[in-house]
Amino acid sequence: MDFYQVMTNTDNHYKSVDLETLKLKPTYDEHFAPAYTALDIAVKPLYSNVETKEIWELDKKTDDTIVGLRQHLKSQLRHPDPDVANA
Repeated sequence: MDFYQVMTNTDNHYKSVDLETLKLKPTYDEHFAPAYTALDIAVKPLYSNVETKEIWELDKKTDDTIVGLRQHLKSQLRHPDPDVANA
């Protein structure tokens, strides 16, 4: 998925700049756009997979838990009890 994200970012960047001035319009139209479209068609079904959605939701819960734990531990650095703050 990282590769797909990089290609999506690249495509978005290409769409935000003037490819004519950069002399990239023919290359974009002939090579990049068709290849990206094919990749997009191949990857899109993965996003709609029920199992993938469940994994993403569980991953988000895990991330939220880790972030929450980290924030809690970091907040203990300002605890009024020096023993707790230095632990």
